Amino acid sequence: MSTDLALYEQLNKELVSLVEHFTTLVKATREGLEADESADPKEKDDKGGSTAAAAAPAAASRSERRVPGELLEVVVEKLLAAGHQCIHTVSQLKKSAMVSDFATLMGNVHAVQQRLTSDTYHTTRGLEHIKRDAENLLAELEQHYYSSSHKGPLPSSSQQQGSEAQTGKLAELCAQALQMTGG
Repeated sequence: MSTDLALYEQLNKELVSLVEHFTTLVKATREGLEADESADPKEKDDKGGSTAAAAAPAAASRSERRVPGELLEVVVEKLLAAGHQCIHTVSQLKKSAMVSDFATLMGNVHAVQQRLTSDTYHTTRGLEHIKRDAENLLAELEQHYYSSSHKGPLPSSSQQQGSEAQTGKLAELCAQALQMTGG
């Protein structure tokens, strides 16, 4: 925020400088025009045409006015430089405004957070539904197995160890699923 304030202060100074240079240019131009108007009647003779004798003093007066003309060029260059500097500062302020638009940025962050919260809620609900369905199906399968007349022989000790390993893996997978859902 302090950089923005510094840029605004710099822009204010540059605008004041731009106005001062423009005022100086207008004053110098007026003085030059007044000097030309006062020199014109001297250069013309009584018939309205210029004579050779009047041309020599006119050339001398133009060389004397050369210094103010150069000053005009310097003032114009300063005016242009101040204008370019103002444009550069405004460009920096625009870039700063685009980057530091906190209201829009916070609005976007809030929208993304809401979307993620909604997605998390829907995912959790879906996993809970899958968990209930799996529990119901396993309960049905278990009930069907134990009520069946085609059970088969009791598992041997090596088959029991393999079955226990599978049960352990299943329990581990269920625990991971519960951790992911937060339950």
